[in-house]
Amino acid sequence: MNHLELFPATRGTILEKEYLRAVRDRVPVEFEVKCEQRWYAVHAYPTEDDGLLAYFLDITQRKETERELQKTSLHLDAGLSAAEIGVWTWDVQADYVVADRTLAFLFGTAGAEATTGLSAELSMLVVIPVDGSGVRRKIAAHPHQSGASRVQD
Repeated sequence: MNHLELFPATRGTILEKEYLRAVRDRVPVEFEVKCEQRWYAVHAYPTEDDGLLAYFLDITQRKETERELQKTSLHLDAGLSAAEIGVWTWDVQADYVVADRTLAFLFGTAGAEATTGLSAELSMLVVIPVDGSGVRRKIAAHPHQSGASRVQD
C-alpha cells in the first residue's frame, strides 16, 4: 500500500508532488507543510527498493514565532515611518554605518549607498556638532564595545 492509498486527501498537494519528485529523480527533498492546525518540516529520502523514507518535524512553534516577529517588524516599521525616525547601525571596528531609507532621506544621502554602508567618517558629518564631540569621545573610550550605546553631554 502506498502513501496515496493510505492518505487520499494528500492527492494534488505538495506532499504528493515532492514525494513523487524524490522517487522519480532519486533525490532527497525537504519542504514545509501545514496539516490541520500544525506545521511540519518534511524530509523524504528515496530508498534502494524504489520506496521512500520520510520523517516529519513539528515546527508549529517556530512558524508562530516567525509570524509574530513579522507582525512586530511591520508595526515597528509603520511607527518609524509615521514618526519619520531613521535607524542606523554603526560597526566601529569595520568603519561603516548602515542606515535605513528613512534616515538616508532625512540626511539627504543616496538610499542605496546608505543601506549598503557608508564610511564612519562620512557618517559623522551628519551628527550635529553639539553631539559630535560626545560621540567621538565615546567611540575613542570604548572602541571594541558592542551593543547599544547612548551618548549624553
